[in-house]
Amino acid sequence: MLEYKFYKVENEIKVSVEEPYSFLGYLSVSKSWLSIEIQKLIDEITKVKNGEVEDFYFGNESGFSAVAAQANPDDETEGEEGVYIYDAFGKEPETALFIVPLDDMLKLLKEFKEFLGENKR
Repeated sequence: MLEYKFYKVENEIKVSVEEPYSFLGYLSVSKSWLSIEIQKLIDEITKVKNGEVEDFYFGNESGFSAVAAQANPDDETEGEEGVYIYDAFGKEPETALFIVPLDDMLKLLKEFKEFLGENKR
């Protein structure tokens, strides 16, 4: 189960995510995240969920990298449905650290967008 909380430190908005998904907190490292950018992520991941597109890549300058993908049994690396989370600067940048279900990722992003809006971002 994905457990997280949002908080503000000085002028920065942060996401804290419980183990084993803690790397997902790096999503908030980008200073450029505004509600409008988060809405774009929500829109694109929703397209994946609805089968309008096969996959969607996103990330930020902290090394957080992700691929939202439909289930594809022929794909050896991203064959099951979900958001594959990668550490682009890690020891194995080509290997997903974990997979977050699409619905869980959408819920996190919608709540993150709401928190950003409450903090005028």
